[in-house]
Amino acid sequence: MQRRNLLKWMSAALSTACASVIAVPGVKYLLATVQREGGQAVPPQRIARLNDLPVGEPVEAAITGRRRDAWSIYPEEAVGRVWLIRRSEDDASEAKVDAYSSVCPHLRCAVSLEPSKEAFVCPCHRGRFGLEGERLKTDGQRNPANRGLDSLPVSIVDVDGDAWVEVTWQEFEPGISAKKSMS
Repeated sequence: MQRRNLLKWMSAALSTACASVIAVPGVKYLLATVQREGGQAVPPQRIARLNDLPVGEPVEAAITGRRRDAWSIYPEEAVGRVWLIRRSEDDASEAKVDAYSSVCPHLRCAVSLEPSKEAFVCPCHRGRFGLEGERLKTDGQRNPANRGLDSLPVSIVDVDGDAWVEVTWQEFEPGISAKKSMS
């Protein structure tokens, strides 16, 4: 083999090695924003003691968990809020608690409780929702939300003789009339 051919071959091999050292992580970096963590079930989260919930009065509670944006993972912070309404004074085995997402199904604004505590209201478009999550008319006008507040699965569990309310957090597609999960 001639010296010139050997140098050409060695420089080509070195160039290929350098390019792959840069290209492989670069491609992974670009694809990481497109790939999602799918198929992972969200476990129920214990958020309130049953005895701390007054009957018929909405109580707002935070859902904490891991949040991820393009490249950063935030291990423990508020990922959402829910409205809890205890429906009966029954003991833990018979108690009924409803949970509604505090996210408006119209534009994803945070829904708050009216001062009269008789309905929920969205500050973005003045949409109103009853304490059963249903859409209400707004000052005689049609409610701009396509559906009522999104209900969430609730269970009551016994922890060392104390009843706790657990909620399974989900996010739903905004602006459509069907309740469709985004996960």
